[in-house]
Amino acid sequence: MKNYKNFKAAIYCPVSNLISITDFEEFGRRFDEIEKHIKVSKVYLETYRHGTKIEKDQIEKAIRFFKQRGIETSGGITTDWVDDGEGGFNPLCYTDPAMKDMLTDVVEFTASLFDEIILDDFYFTNCRCESCINEKKDRTWAQFRIELMKEISEKVIIGPAKRVNPKVKMIIKYPNWYEHFQDAGYNLEDESKIFDAIYTGTETRNPTYT
Repeated sequence: MKNYKNFKAAIYCPVSNLISITDFEEFGRRFDEIEKHIKVSKVYLETYRHGTKIEKDQIEKAIRFFKQRGIETSGGITTDWVDDGEGGFNPLCYTDPAMKDMLTDVVEFTASLFDEIILDDFYFTNCRCESCINEKKDRTWAQFRIELMKEISEKVIIGPAKRVNPKVKMIIKYPNWYEHFQDAGYNLEDESKIFDAIYTGTETRNPTYT
């Protein structure tokens, strides 16, 4: 199947799905079924989500698999923490030094493998732990989180990524939660300048409804 004329179709591959591939020959046969119906031009291969980081050997196998099929590969990172079982969002705590170090490690690892990385739209914070309350001081939660995420973007994500791979293109993906952007630390004014590109509004989650 040839590429589409006016657009490209991309697939975002969560880290759990990539880790679950134990036989790439069998996976290839299953992927053939997908390509009978849609021409995939690009895949985003996720390296981290829910506290799980993929092993280098496994992600390299996935990269080779798609490149051999002529499919462009980019990296993906979902900046959340282990599911607490409550059914809500579990973003990282960006005032926790250990979590910041962990995120830097993930970013550097991913930048060593890809020339383009997208941050999934979990790149926000609603943390109200004691550390965040102390750091907030007399600011509103929106003010505190906007300033915090600007600093994290520059020092924990962009800086380390560019040091490892100066040509890496960093993309921030925004969700369609417009009224909650500031309260969750989404900073469109500054982050659109800090990151190399922004991405939003072109995904399909459920083929029946969207």
